[in-house]
Amino acid sequence: MSIQAAQLIYGNVEAERSPRRQGGFQTLFYTSDQIDEEERTEIEARLFYFPSESNPIKRLFFCTSTGKAVMGQVSPLQETDRFGRRGKSLAHVLVFSPQAWDALGGEIWQVFKNFAFVQTTEEAFRRWDVQTGYAPMVEVAVWRPSAEPIQQDWSEETWRQLVWAALRAPFLVERRVNLFFLGPSEEMMKVLESIWPVVPKCLRRYLSFDSYFDGGNLVGTPYWAVAQKEPPRREGHILVDLARREVHSPFSPAPQSAYERWLVWMRRTGQWNKIPLSANEAFVLCQWLEGQPVDPQTLLTASAHREICEQLFPLFPDLIRTKLQDRLAKQLPPLLAQVIVDPILSRPPRPEELWRLLFQGVGWPEVFQILLHRYQQRGYAVPNPEELQALQQLLAQQDHPWLRFLLACWAKDSRTVSGILEKLSVPTYQKWAAWAIRHRLAAPHELVVAERGKILLQLLQQADWRRIDALALCQRLLETKQPECLESLQNHLALYPRSILNQFRKLINKYQNVPHSFRLALEVQWRRTSPWRRWLRKLRKGMKKVTGYFRPSATGTSLPTSKQPLQASGQRLVSEVPVELDANKPKPLPPTPSTMDSLPSAGPMSSREVGGETIPPAVPSTSSFPIVQPVDSLNEERPGGLVRLPFPPSADTSDRSPSAESAASYPSPSGLPASSAHYPETLPGESLPSAWRCPPSSAPEPAKPTQKAQSPKQNDQEP
Repeated sequence: MSIQAAQLIYGNVEAERSPRRQGGFQTLFYTSDQIDEEERTEIEARLFYFPSESNPIKRLFFCTSTGKAVMGQVSPLQETDRFGRRGKSLAHVLVFSPQAWDALGGEIWQVFKNFAFVQTTEEAFRRWDVQTGYAPMVEVAVWRPSAEPIQQDWSEETWRQLVWAALRAPFLVERRVNLFFLGPSEEMMKVLESIWPVVPKCLRRYLSFDSYFDGGNLVGTPYWAVAQKEPPRREGHILVDLARREVHSPFSPAPQSAYERWLVWMRRTGQWNKIPLSANEAFVLCQWLEGQPVDPQTLLTASAHREICEQLFPLFPDLIRTKLQDRLAKQLPPLLAQVIVDPILSRPPRPEELWRLLFQGVGWPEVFQILLHRYQQRGYAVPNPEELQALQQLLAQQDHPWLRFLLACWAKDSRTVSGILEKLSVPTYQKWAAWAIRHRLAAPHELVVAERGKILLQLLQQADWRRIDALALCQRLLETKQPECLESLQNHLALYPRSILNQFRKLINKYQNVPHSFRLALEVQWRRTSPWRRWLRKLRKGMKKVTGYFRPSATGTSLPTSKQPLQASGQRLVSEVPVELDANKPKPLPPTPSTMDSLPSAGPMSSREVGGETIPPAVPSTSSFPIVQPVDSLNEERPGGLVRLPFPPSADTSDRSPSAESAASYPSPSGLPASSAHYPETLPGESLPSAWRCPPSSAPEPAKPTQKAQSPKQNDQEP
């Protein structure tokens, strides 16, 4: 490949040999149709040459104010002028247009090595016409970039400083800070050539230099780097001692940009030779990651280098995260962009996949997959209001049924939930409903849709029905015309209180097609939860506690009514002897609190004589009593092994006398006549007498209470 360049030859000749018929330093030949007068004057000002003892060949490179790149060579001449003075020189430069410079790629070192520059005046006059002074365009071959490593005798710190100065050439030139190479011009060219490959093509135009600047003035002809024997008088410049391989700079060479850090990493990992082949692409990608404007076509070309992408991904995770988040913010709501960027980077994607995400964004399936996976890991907890609003914005751009279903569940929008479930197929409905029940996304009644009730109830078989609103579920089944499904609910009615059952009864009365089995099960359970039954249970427990305070002994000695220690009366508990009752007779119930109130409370608890025998104090009758007897009566024989316990005397014997049947049915304890023992003939749920009654006897009756105890009112029959 070759490109064309304009030419300009500058030297010192006599007037008769000058195209303009004037003597001295002047432009002898140039491409007049490509170089205007202003550009020619600007170029001539830089082609000075002051002789010295060494008289080296001068090479220079710079860009004109019009953007054209100029590189050339100034050769000293041994001939003298007509007065015998030395100091003649001949300069041959190539001028590249901006398009030609881009095609050249900044590879000026191949031009310096391979292009044949004119070095004598005679050769110049042979090649071009003196009469016209026109030098035509010339073809310049383009070679592959060089990949020569830096000299081994330069330390890494020195290398960093030189690279730092090269990458900041525009900054240094603008602030009049120059690199002064102190030493031979040939050494300067070697150093520049060694660091040239690490400089991107877009920055190479700013690396202007003059390899022999003795006698020059940087104010009139500014350069980035120059070579001369003596250091500058003004401080603040970067000095490069070529003899000692040292760099003295007022700036810190610490890498600051992403591209500089990449260069340091490449050098440390021993991949220096790979830098020339990928420096430009790496620089473009680093600039893009840092947020600087980059040409889209150049960026697309740079991203095609897979090896560079693999190198930059682990080096700049923060830059890549920021860039990916900015890219996702253009596609998604900003809050969701922050949410999904971490899951993407948590599982390191392949380099080509990562750059695809950075350039093109994330596909919609991947966005929804990341969001659903995130909510699943959080147990489908309700997000904050800002995230819910962002999800609504996302679904407005791109619909997703499952995510819309979740959003409706979180928003408690039962109508939307039912509408989504109605459009699903049976397998999909079964799957979504099971998932919603498992994670409690919605109440079971919100998941009921037409012709799907049995499927839902099968999913609820293993559920905790204490947490299920069965009333709302029943109502929803009836509204969707699925009454046959109510039979599956009747086994769970026992878990609900009477108030809920009342609401069930009111609900099913509004519908005619409720199964009879469900109505019957509801009625039975409603009767079981009657408050009268609970009152009876509480009454039995209370009476059991009350009767425990009156425990008659086997010898007829009564216990004190208070809960004092048994040792206080010289008695102790021996055993509980059950009372023998007739199987044909109903068992007596303990007296109610109202009955206990009717017992005499004022008289002494003393025994009395009836028929020649001593009767113990009156105590209530129970099915079994602990027998307390004195120690000396433990060995007393009992006929039949059972003890007949008498009932307490009635507080009022005038109301009712025991019937002959009841008197004959129960054996008389302790030899008393059968009529002396009386048992109430009441059953659970019936009204009890005001006091237990005994037949009249010859013993004196205890004093009657001032007021009769009121018998409890007749209770209503249990529904």
